[in-house]
Amino acid sequence: MRCYIRLMEQYKYSVITDKGEKQQGRLWAENKEEARIKLRHSYQYVVALQEEREAHKKKSWKGKDTVEFCYRLSLLVEAGIPIRRVFTLLTKKPHPRIPYQQMSESLNRGHSLSMALRETGFNRIGLTMVEAAERAGTLGETLQIMHAYFQRELAWKKQIQSASTYPAFLLFLMLGFMVVAFVFIIPSFKHVFESMQIPLPLLTKILFAISDGLQAHFLLILVLFMIVIAGSFAWYKRPNHTLWLHKHLWAWCQAHELAMAFMVPRVLKVWSLLLASGVSVTDMLTLSQSLWPNQEARRRQALVGQSIRKGYTLSQALQANQLGNDFLWELIEIGEETGDMTGMLNHAYRYYERLAETYSRQCQKLMEPILLSLMGIGVGILIVAIMVPMFSAVTSVGNG
Repeated sequence: MRCYIRLMEQYKYSVITDKGEKQQGRLWAENKEEARIKLRHSYQYVVALQEEREAHKKKSWKGKDTVEFCYRLSLLVEAGIPIRRVFTLLTKKPHPRIPYQQMSESLNRGHSLSMALRETGFNRIGLTMVEAAERAGTLGETLQIMHAYFQRELAWKKQIQSASTYPAFLLFLMLGFMVVAFVFIIPSFKHVFESMQIPLPLLTKILFAISDGLQAHFLLILVLFMIVIAGSFAWYKRPNHTLWLHKHLWAWCQAHELAMAFMVPRVLKVWSLLLASGVSVTDMLTLSQSLWPNQEARRRQALVGQSIRKGYTLSQALQANQLGNDFLWELIEIGEETGDMTGMLNHAYRYYERLAETYSRQCQKLMEPILLSLMGIGVGILIVAIMVPMFSAVTSVGNG
């Protein structure tokens, strides 16, 4: 039986208290009449009541807010406090982004926690785990697992950002140096060498020609660059082109363990969490399909679900539809034989996660010297192109 719930909306109000003071605030209600009844019950006179239309729209939760929510809720639930009382406590200290008040109102109407979370646009994977925990009566334990998972995912994202910040800064610095060199430094030396009327080496002539071209046709080059970028983006946005590119990328990823190490850990961890929460394999595949960053992988996972409905085991369906690689299929098959599918998925997750961390550290160590070397080569070319003609001029003056 499917359950339909009406989304609550937020209203901004202005009232007159029993002491004659004007007071403003916000409250959640299913409609304007209910909001007015609530206010009249608590205040003497309602001055204004207006719906905030943007407030009830579902918004995606930020990672750090999801982590904080799971942590605080797990502590209070594990302490044995009833769920409605938990949200009564949480609403006493409002959070600018976590809608505790809205969820509290929903719970007071008799809705389950999963229903209340669905109204707020909570993470889909976490929502499914909460639903399974409510059926199994393991909400506190599940919230702790969710906290650990979302905290790990947030730490991984921060690690990627920090690892890419310094190389991006060096790349930006290198591009800035090239612009300054070709727009300001090289033209200044060109005027000096032209006044001296000395023969120029080939390297210097090439740099002067590039500098002249950039100065004379800067707008044209910029427009052409933007056209290429926009054209590439438009080409990629076409569904058949996107799928064609993702198919080739997926084929390359399957052939290289390095690429798989960055693609599968998150999916494997979610699979293990959902199975441990009591979710069926077919529901697990449906819920986690959007986690793949590759469209071809998503399409193949949908085919895996169809194969399982036809009687295939998970390992057979994955292998038949070429989702994953031999190592992953072997581990899942062992998990099916031993009855420890969750454990095997966790083993595969840890293996690929450590592999990805190792490759990330290696790439980070390589990027810095590579970019610094490129900057050094650029500076060296500029110095050679400028100093050789100057030494030639000094030598000719000395011989004269």
